[in-house]
Amino acid sequence: MVDAAPAAFAEQDEHHEVAAVAPLDPLVVNPGRLSILLALSAGEAGVEFVDLRRRTRLTDGNLASHARRLADGGLIGIDKRFRAGKPVTTYLLTDSGRLALRAHVDGLVSAVRVAPLASADARTRSTARAAEPERPSHSVATIDNTVEEDWID
Repeated sequence: MVDAAPAAFAEQDEHHEVAAVAPLDPLVVNPGRLSILLALSAGEAGVEFVDLRRRTRLTDGNLASHARRLADGGLIGIDKRFRAGKPVTTYLLTDSGRLALRAHVDGLVSAVRVAPLASADARTRSTARAAEPERPSHSVATIDNTVEEDWID
């Protein structure tokens, strides 16, 4: 027997206030790219590759790849020069990058503020379901006679 209740609750959730939270920018939400933006947001004029790699703990290839995507999106600038015959790459946060990072943080804060409302609604629905008559459980018993649903990893 298929339980129709989850579909009804999912339908209610579509119209819930959580949907009002602005979507996060996929360019910024990636953990590697976010760590680069955060490392560059400290206010310094620029951060060299070696220092940025240390701050973000990204591999050389990941740092270069994520930095290129951020630069293509206009969120960071990349300056390549030679110092004593050796290449030195410096990264800087652009104004657009600073705004994108701020929008990302604001989006997360907004989502956290809305989350308690969603939790309260879930508790209300849970209480309403608790008032319904219990249905027989089809849980599978394990060898030690515990119910599979009781198992905690």
